[in-house]
Amino acid sequence: MSGSPQKASPSPRARPGGGGGGGFRNQGFELTLRWPGSEATQQALEEAFAAFHALHARLYTFAQPDTPIEIVTLHVTAIGTLKRPSGLDGRNGGQRSADAAVGEQKLFTGGRFVTCPILDRARLDVGATISGPAIIRQHDTTTVIEEGQTAIVHPSGSLIVRLN
Repeated sequence: MSGSPQKASPSPRARPGGGGGGGFRNQGFELTLRWPGSEATQQALEEAFAAFHALHARLYTFAQPDTPIEIVTLHVTAIGTLKRPSGLDGRNGGQRSADAAVGEQKLFTGGRFVTCPILDRARLDVGATISGPAIIRQHDTTTVIEEGQTAIVHPSGSLIVRLN
């Protein structure tokens, strides 16, 4: 790694962390370490190199403190809170949109075939309740609500399926 490290600027609500892998220059393997602290400073780099040397000595029973180290990989983890996305409040107080039904299909449920509605997921409002049997389709998945189950559109946009 060349040049001087840059200071990280985490959000005041985030809890950053990270680590990386490194080894002696021209070495064919890496040792993985946690990055000391939450900023990329010269002091943190020196602490990471010292931790590398200590780990190498512990694992391989010898040290090479004068051998250059190269950082091969770095990763960053930040855990924080996000503002609630807008537009999740529903249009009509938990009612299933009248135009959500896009067809019907036979479904084998409860030991027999029944005709059930096919609903378009994008047309269901927050708070909408769907009693099974029903099929809810969307661009990336299909959810089957069996007889004896109920689905509710959660304010986050998720479908919560419960047994009656």
